[in-house]
Amino acid sequence: MTKIPLIAVFSVWLFVVYGQIPVNNFDPYHAYYIPYTSTFTNQPIKHVNDETAAQQSGETVEFKNNPNIRDLFYQGAIFLRIKQLESTTASLARQLKDTNDNLSKSQKTISDLKETLKTTNDNLATKASQTDLEKTNDDVSKLGTALENTKADKTALETKADKTALETKADKIALDDKADKTALDDKADKTALDDKADKTALDDKADKSALDEKADKTELAEKADKTALAEKADKTELAEKADKTALAEKADKTELAAITTPSSLGTIPTSCGDLKTIGFVKSGIYSVMVNKQVKNVYCDFTKPSNAAGLEKLIGTVDVKSTPTYFYAQLTSSYSTANSAVPFGSVIVNEGNAFTSGIFKAPTKGKYYFAFSGVNNRIASATVRVGLEVQPQGTTNWDPKGEAFSSGGAQTTLTFTLHATLELSKDDQVRLLLKQGTIFEDGNGPLTHYVGWLISENELPV
Repeated sequence: MTKIPLIAVFSVWLFVVYGQIPVNNFDPYHAYYIPYTSTFTNQPIKHVNDETAAQQSGETVEFKNNPNIRDLFYQGAIFLRIKQLESTTASLARQLKDTNDNLSKSQKTISDLKETLKTTNDNLATKASQTDLEKTNDDVSKLGTALENTKADKTALETKADKTALETKADKIALDDKADKTALDDKADKTALDDKADKTALDDKADKSALDEKADKTELAEKADKTALAEKADKTELAEKADKTALAEKADKTELAAITTPSSLGTIPTSCGDLKTIGFVKSGIYSVMVNKQVKNVYCDFTKPSNAAGLEKLIGTVDVKSTPTYFYAQLTSSYSTANSAVPFGSVIVNEGNAFTSGIFKAPTKGKYYFAFSGVNNRIASATVRVGLEVQPQGTTNWDPKGEAFSSGGAQTTLTFTLHATLELSKDDQVRLLLKQGTIFEDGNGPLTHYVGWLISENELPV
């Protein structure tokens, strides 16, 4: 603070000494001075402007720098301005600090106001709650009063109802008393009538007793007569029963003797009637001979012999006196025309009816035969195989069927034959190769021949 007055004094002194004020001291070649008349001393005015003009025109002019004191003057002016700025800055800083202090105070005041407002709100809420509570208490008091009034009304109504009930009960008791009195009167009248009726009844009873005694005597007499008749009838019935029992025992003995005595029809039974005749009495399933076949029938021996329900057919029994069937194979190709195929490999031959390719029927019946073979594709030839039967006692072979195949690369090579024949005992059957070759390639049997007895027509008796 002490430097500012010294600079001001120094600047004033320069003005007095030099008698002029520099206008621009930053450019030494273009400095301008404003001359003035010094009051204290006369100093020559430096025509710096003329020097500057001569220098600009090309003339040589010796430029003389201003004294250092002048520079100090300008520095002093700058320092003065700086101090003014510092003073202004310090003033602004103080103002800013004061503003901040005021702001802090304002914030604190706002915080205090918020606390006050909160406290006020709490007080208001508490007051409102108290007000609501008081109002609720008033409502409860009013409701209690109304309840008491209602209870009082109910009590009054109950008292009135009780009074009415008592009056009703009193009326009822009075009516009951009146009714009891009327009933007693009626009972007295009834008693008098009953006494009179009893007296009449006693008189009637006395008369009835006399009649009953007379009736009892009559009844006893009749009962004695009936008892005598009943005893006589019982004796007669017992005698008749004894006679019937004797007869029944005799009949049972006769029937038992008939049942247990062996008997026979002399032939195979053909019906349930035959079985009953020879002594069968247990109902069940039995075998009978019908049309030379054995059949199962159910016999109901509780039915009469001529009743329709006595016999019921179950089915035919497959009975054979000699089981017969065979299976043969050809192991190599065969081509002998008009000859029986020999079939050297016989796999099955039950009953030994197949020998060297010829089958001989062991019994009369129905037989089934089947044959299959393969043609030679390469040979492209036709094959024909016929099934023939020779009846017993003849030399002729009757054809029954034929298997056929025409060879070739694009034709069917397999040929087959199936037949069911009715044969008599000792009839013979063969396969005759009529044309071509029955082919076998050696890799496995290709030709197969089977036959068997389906049913036997005549069973031995």
